[in-house]
Formats: sequence, C-alpha cells, structure tokens
Amino acid sequence: MLLRRITEHVREQNWFAVFLDFVVVVVVVGIFVALQVTEWNDLRKERKEEARLLRQIVHEIDAIIEVRIDWIDTYTARQAMRHAAMRVVQGDDPADALTDEQCHALWRTHITFWAYESLTTLDELMATGRLRVIRDEEIRINLLEIDAKQEVWAERARFLTSGLIQVVTRYPTLMPRRTGLPQSTVSCNLDLMRENPAFQGEVLNNMGRTFGLLSQAATEIERYEAVKKLIEEPTQ
Repeated sequence: MLLRRITEHVREQNWFAVFLDFVVVVVVVGIFVALQVTEWNDLRKERKEEARLLRQIVHEIDAIIEVRIDWIDTYTARQAMRHAAMRVVQGDDPADALTDEQCHALWRTHITFWAYESLTTLDELMATGRLRVIRDEEIRINLLEIDAKQEVWAERARFLTSGLIQVVTRYPTLMPRRTGLPQSTVSCNLDLMRENPAFQGEVLNNMGRTFGLLSQAATEIERYEAVKKLIEEPTQ
C-alpha cells in the first residue's frame, strides 16, 4: 500500500508527498530494526542468565556432593566400629571386654549430624516461576524431579533421625557416666549389656536408621551427579 502510494506521488510529480512517504518508510524501518535489536538484546541477556543459573546449580551440586561424601566416610567408619562392638556384646566375637573405641561408638549411636541440603538456586527458580529460563527440556524435567525428591529426602531423614534412641541415658547402669575434664566419660558394662536384649535392640535400631541415612546419602549423590552430567554435557 505504501509502495503504491509512493508510485502515485512520483507519477503525479508531487515531490513533497514523495519526501513524506520516504520519511514514513525510514521511520517504519527504524522502528522495525529497533524492535529487532531490542529482541536480540533480550534474548542475549536470557542466554547469559541461563548460563549463570546453570553454573550456579552445578556449583551447589558439587557442594552437596562433597558434604554427603564426607558424611558417608565419617559414618561408615563409625558404623564399622559399632558393628565390631555389637559382635562382642552378642558373643560373635569372643573378646571379654570392649575397647574404649568400641564403648565410645556404642553410646554415641544416637548422634547423627545430618545436614538438610537443597539447591537454593532451583528453589528460587521454582518459587518465582522462572524455571523456563532453562531451555533444555530434559534438564528442566530432571530439575523438577530433584525438587520433588529434595522434599522426600528431607522427610525421610527427619523420620530416620527422630527415631534415634539415646541409649546412654536410657541404660545408665550399662553405661555409667563419670564427671571429668574436658568432658564426662562413659564406661561400658559388657556383662549387663549381654544380659539386656532391649538395650541390644535399641542399639541395632540406631544402627539401622544410620544405615538408612547412608543409603539415602548415596542415592542423593547418584541423582545429583546425573543432573550435573546432563547440564555439563552440552558444553563439553
């Protein structure tokens, strides 16, 4: 329509009208170019933001994995000592006394320092509805699964830790405390422990719950590593 109007004005030699037509063309083209540049800049900013968010998620995944690996190393060693102690208590090991390390391991079966971890960047994306900034659908789906699993993992950890029994307090005759510096000490009466199936059951309960947390920690590491690999693969 605009081209036809320009043609008519040229035919009529209405040069002022032709000039105005060209001004309109320049303005329209300028607006179009400006809109394209704005759209391109917005897209570039979104891509930079996406890259930043994915880097941050990978960084948080690395931090969580490190925490879980340290926890597994610590509590695998403690569980091994508890297992050795219970073999003595239940007569599978013919030793006639518990070592100090084994006694220490038994009275501490209720102590489990579990860190409730989550991907804070993912939490923010979910809370603000901005997860679609991440274009890759497979990555988004896996992050959604992680978001759901974080709640399940936290609830399971709360269940496992809430059922830990403080045997040193419940069975003071089996594990008498003595005041000392820098802290009180606990001794173990092996004969009374062997005669008390309730005590043994509660120690095994604590150990079973800790094994449950060890299993969960390994599962978390596996899932986080899978998501990290998925994020990093396109850039390799």
